[in-house]
Amino acid sequence: MSLQVFALNKLASVIDRHWAEVSDSLLQIEELSETDDFPGQEIAAFVAAKCHFHLEQYEDALRFALVAGSHFDVTLREDEFVDCMVAQAID
Repeated sequence: MSLQVFALNKLASVIDRHWAEVSDSLLQIEELSETDDFPGQEIAAFVAAKCHFHLEQYEDALRFALVAGSHFDVTLREDEFVDCMVAQAID
């Protein structure tokens, strides 16, 4: 499992550039984010949220962003992802 967490952390650092490639594995990442005993549940949710964001599936992106814990930092200013998720939540 630690290898999966390591991989998810690496994906999180490049997701904005490589979301199209990651989208091929989106279902597996979503499953990890929904597994309660998986130690990387929050980072998996963050990667899934960012991928859905780039796919313009904003409702799904918000759903996963809300599970991402500290990985989803709403205090970031001028961040397109955060701005979009806040707007989606308000809508």
